[in-house]
Amino acid sequence: MLESLSLDNFSVGFVAILLTIAAAIAAQILTRRLIGEERLKMLHEVGGFYITVVGALYAVVLGLVVFDAMSKFQHATETVKDEAKSIIAVYSLSDQFAGKHKDDIKRLSKEYVDEIINNEFQLMAKGQKSIKARHIIFDLMHSVKSLEPITENQKGIFPIILQESISIWENRRERTDQAAYGIPSIEWIVLLTGAIITIIFTYFFTTTLFKTQLFMTGLITLIISINLYLVLVFGEPFGGDLKVSDDSYVTARQYMNDRP
Repeated sequence: MLESLSLDNFSVGFVAILLTIAAAIAAQILTRRLIGEERLKMLHEVGGFYITVVGALYAVVLGLVVFDAMSKFQHATETVKDEAKSIIAVYSLSDQFAGKHKDDIKRLSKEYVDEIINNEFQLMAKGQKSIKARHIIFDLMHSVKSLEPITENQKGIFPIILQESISIWENRRERTDQAAYGIPSIEWIVLLTGAIITIIFTYFFTTTLFKTQLFMTGLITLIISINLYLVLVFGEPFGGDLKVSDDSYVTARQYMNDRP
């Protein structure tokens, strides 16, 4: 929903937060002029009760969503590391075999890593995935299954290299799913609606130190905006300025280049 606005770029997000604070302060000034200071004072008691309930409820919901988004980012990081680790394992273990299938495994492993680094990581920032990479991993799994263990050493290694090739596919599927499905639109609607309602409730109070009240409203808006921004940047682990790095695949490619 919000990803199309490029808010996950820090410079754009910073400006958006400042504009949100300015809008909240302007709305409070307008509310005081329209309703009047005396009428607002009459709402203090009931308004205080409502804002306590609404604020507490929204704080719980927002906190859970932020935690979930950060967990999603961490999980995506681990998925990338696990996939790269399995690629290195398959490439390395194939040395214990001989023939065409061994050469195919090494070639396809390199092609797969190159495709991820050069193309798929850029596509995942848009919620897409590389069809070429999917075909390569299918061919790689087929080559692994086609290995024919002869020696006792090969018979012991074959189940391991087969499981590692399956792990590559499983981690790839999980990684591309994480890139394709970010924060649902309905979740953003709930979060933004709750934020607006919470801030609006601060308008039903007034004080003779009105500038100080505006400052406090700005702080509340800042806290809410920052937390929403955390949901945005952590909820999209492969896009924006804060994203999962492809360093694990770069390391895997370097390993393959050093050990042809």
